[in-house]
Amino acid sequence: MSIVSRMNQMSSRVVRWTLCVVMLAAIAVSSHGMPATQAAKKPDNSLDLVPADASFYATSLRMKEQLDRLITSNAWKRVLGMSSVQLGIAGANQQLYMEGGPMDMYKQWLEEPANAELVELAKDMFTHEVFVYGGNSNIQFTSVALEAINAARYTQTMESLNREGPNDVERETARAALLSLNANREKITVPSFTLGMKITDAARAEAQLKRLEALISQQLEEVEDLKDLAERFKRLTVGKSEFLTLTLDGSMVPWDDVPFDQAEETEGEFSDLKKKLESLKLVISLGVKDGYLLFSIGENTDHLAKLGTGELLRNRDELKPLAEHLDKKIVSVSYASKEMLAHLQLNENSVNDWVTWAEGFLSKSELTEDQQKRILEDVRKMVKDIKPMIPEVGASMSFAFMTDSGYEGYSYDWTKNPWLDTSKPLSISGHLGGDPILGVAARNKYSPGDYELIAKWGKVAFGYFNEFAVEQLDEDDKEKYNEVSEFALPLIKRADNALRTMIIPGLADGQAGFAMDAKIGSKQWQEQLPAWGKELPLPEFALVLGVSDAELIKKGAAEFREIAQAVLDKVREEEPNAVPEDFKLQPPEVQTVEGGETFTYTIPEEAGLDKKLTPGAALSKSYLVLSTSVEQGVRLLKDTPLVPMSPIKADQSVGGVARFDFAQLIEKIEPWVDFGAAQAAEPGDFGAAFVVAEVKSAMKVLRCFRGYDSVTYRKDDAVVKHHVTTFVDLKD
Repeated sequence: MSIVSRMNQMSSRVVRWTLCVVMLAAIAVSSHGMPATQAAKKPDNSLDLVPADASFYATSLRMKEQLDRLITSNAWKRVLGMSSVQLGIAGANQQLYMEGGPMDMYKQWLEEPANAELVELAKDMFTHEVFVYGGNSNIQFTSVALEAINAARYTQTMESLNREGPNDVERETARAALLSLNANREKITVPSFTLGMKITDAARAEAQLKRLEALISQQLEEVEDLKDLAERFKRLTVGKSEFLTLTLDGSMVPWDDVPFDQAEETEGEFSDLKKKLESLKLVISLGVKDGYLLFSIGENTDHLAKLGTGELLRNRDELKPLAEHLDKKIVSVSYASKEMLAHLQLNENSVNDWVTWAEGFLSKSELTEDQQKRILEDVRKMVKDIKPMIPEVGASMSFAFMTDSGYEGYSYDWTKNPWLDTSKPLSISGHLGGDPILGVAARNKYSPGDYELIAKWGKVAFGYFNEFAVEQLDEDDKEKYNEVSEFALPLIKRADNALRTMIIPGLADGQAGFAMDAKIGSKQWQEQLPAWGKELPLPEFALVLGVSDAELIKKGAAEFREIAQAVLDKVREEEPNAVPEDFKLQPPEVQTVEGGETFTYTIPEEAGLDKKLTPGAALSKSYLVLSTSVEQGVRLLKDTPLVPMSPIKADQSVGGVARFDFAQLIEKIEPWVDFGAAQAAEPGDFGAAFVVAEVKSAMKVLRCFRGYDSVTYRKDDAVVKHHVTTFVDLKD
């Protein structure tokens, strides 16, 4: 039996005799164990508890208040009043309330006062706040785990490339992971994780916890496979609170069943790792502290003892922006530490791994030692070139609060962003169409060096391809390749020159945007479609770019057109029937419009499309618009201030904006619902009319979500996104 299979079998046995207790503890997300004796004031929220060295933290607040706002809205009443929903509710009630059915059983269960208290506790748990936080040990755990995973993944890939035939892939993969863990065994730790729910009646929770304690104790005494856990299940004092705890340790795992010897190359190679794993402890805890019901796992209960003491997360500099909004109805807060994110995002160590991977790939190749050395040296140089481009990772924090019309929030990211440019007004936001369905825009710093780097290493890679891959071709294929190269290389150089000297400098402004709209309409978009009585809107998509030199853009476009024509001529030369003899890529039709020019190609008549579906480009001195509809291109050349969905505003420090008009999207879809229903319905088909009516009712409710706005800017050392989500209820 393989190592992996036997480890899985062993894990299953461990899980079987601990799962019962763990599941009971999970079910008890409604309990605790000791009369509350603290006289101190309870914290307002979990930020008064979580320590400053938390690796991550997230909380949701005012859950019942948010739910009440939903279920008391006119929109919700409309949903409940829909015929399809009424039918669904009636069917569900028939099953629930049948004699001897679930509701009868539930009512009977509620006759026990303690059970009724449990229900009230469950409601209370999800009324005010639910939070989760990870302790500082998670950072080290994540580092060790990711290193082992990467080692296993690397080995698995290398074995698949073994030209002598793969070894036992499972063995080699397991061995790689074990070697990594063994090398880092002193860093192996148990992660800490705490889930907390704010409650208003600690005594009620403690009473339920006593019930749970009795139930677990009974199970541990009566179930043979669980009796050895009885001494490990205890009530412990943690600070001034008591917790029910179940302590497990590595010695309980039947390590002798794990075939370490199958992965070892020398006897006892992983004995130290085994000892380390045997020494680990896992403590599952459940209790009440400072008005919170807490469920936790960790190496011990130290992370619980730290709650509410010492340096707190709320006092970190990263949480200071939240302090300015504490008078608002905060509904969510999240945080991730710099140290945790450093392991999860691209970093220098990740890039250094490319060298390791290259060494592995090359060792499996048939290249000479000298060739391998040359390639590896180039990989090291490439990594050196890329490292300066990797942003320095920083912490992140976000929060949101309720408003009269939805939600508003801020996200802060302290990762160094060298590209976002907030030195000038984001003028391109005025060229998204004013009120598009979707509009996003940003300005990045002009960095031609990025292309130079790509071109540099593309050239190196192409050189190796010519040196190694081409040599493997037979003489006929090599001759064909050389012929294509002789033709293509001059064109590639022309394209490269056009990018370097025309397109990239012409777009040095650095602004870019995307707009989706649906302002064009037709009663018959394609001649084979049935005509409709009113216009059907069609989506329009546009890429908008800031222009520094319009003449360079024109020259670059003309150059690429000539390159494309040269390719077509070559194709026609090789395959005469592939391209008509007299076909030439003509210059686009140019028209002068307000603010600039449009460049289009006429769609052939045989396509049968409405002429509004004419893609093209629109160019002014400052902007280039590439759109699926030339009408949209003309609109976007005009300076039309972006209309936000909310009072959110952009100023000169803004580096990015976004606008999503969901209500308008639904409005544009509605005519297509009528059109589709009319085409699908049979005469006298009342069922189709019912479906359409229900869909339209649902669409009216959906339009209550008006949309989303955001602006992105720099503040001190952080990149900040201010966002607003807007809802408008239906009228009575």
